[in-house]
Amino acid sequence: LLLLTGVGCAEIITGKVVGVTDGDTIDLLDMDQKYTIRLDGIDAPELDQAFGQSAKKFTSDLCLGIAVTADYSSKDKYDRYIAKVMLPDSTVLNEALLSAGLAWHYKLFNMDMKYAALEASAKEQKLGLWDDENPTSPWKYRNKKDEEPKPDEFYEARYVASAKSNTFHRPWCKIAKMIDNDDLIYFETIEEAGEKGLKPCLECNH
Repeated sequence: LLLLTGVGCAEIITGKVVGVTDGDTIDLLDMDQKYTIRLDGIDAPELDQAFGQSAKKFTSDLCLGIAVTADYSSKDKYDRYIAKVMLPDSTVLNEALLSAGLAWHYKLFNMDMKYAALEASAKEQKLGLWDDENPTSPWKYRNKKDEEPKPDEFYEARYVASAKSNTFHRPWCKIAKMIDNDDLIYFETIEEAGEKGLKPCLECNH
């Protein structure tokens, strides 16, 4: 059942989980309609990373074949629904992965303080991937083969720009990834970038 609750409000998809792509991506089936759900606010290891298969198994064990509720308010560039997923016992799947140390809090797109606290707790207890002395985040891993390694500030920033440009970007933007490290500048808000005379990138800020 897909319930539309109005523009700008969260929407609900209720369906059976029929597939688990990896730790943070699942497929729901509602009647004859399949929806790909990307768990909001977290980023699980890639399948060929350490703990990638463990994260997928954890997600599968919790929800595969079960009817769940996905609460979403947006879709990503891959047409996936970005959602908080609730299990029948009221467990939030996104939070369960963070608590188990099988995902990072994806602060680039979600600033939920509860998620930050769950990640910090798992890290303190050295659970899951946090047992590694220097775990590589999925966003760094996805770009390490093709791009110049970026500093941590790049992946943690809300917006980035080149000191030689008049345009600012989100860090995942393909243009942002081409900026030389020595030219990178960072902004927490659109207003802050605007005060510097920068305009939003039409590719990633539309």
